[in-house]
Amino acid sequence: MRVAKLLYMDAANYTTFFFPCRKRWDVGLAETNVSKFVKAAEQSNWKVVAFFDQSIQTPEALRKWRKRREVEVRKGKRVLPQAGLRLLGDMMRENGIQVRYSLQADNDDTLASWAQVDGASVLSG
Repeated sequence: MRVAKLLYMDAANYTTFFFPCRKRWDVGLAETNVSKFVKAAEQSNWKVVAFFDQSIQTPEALRKWRKRREVEVRKGKRVLPQAGLRLLGDMMRENGIQVRYSLQADNDDTLASWAQVDGASVLSG
């Protein structure tokens, strides 16, 4: 049996892949998409670890978050369901993916640090 390669994923960057926004958000479709992703990763010999921001802690993260919300208000369109990141994290955990939340630093920095230490590849937007 081959040892799986580590893939550290900035999962928030792919939320719209799992929750495609059509007329409404389809949680069932998101669950199906997560399940397909997990199976494809396993078949490709990747062990995925998903990283999310726990909350907006740093000024940089807060600026990015505000900018995204301002765009949504101007366009009158919310791209993700409320608590979409938490929903996605729960779905991934239920499908066997380890989920890590960055508590005190920006998630990009946390993910990069862990990937460096563990020799993992990174999947990010």
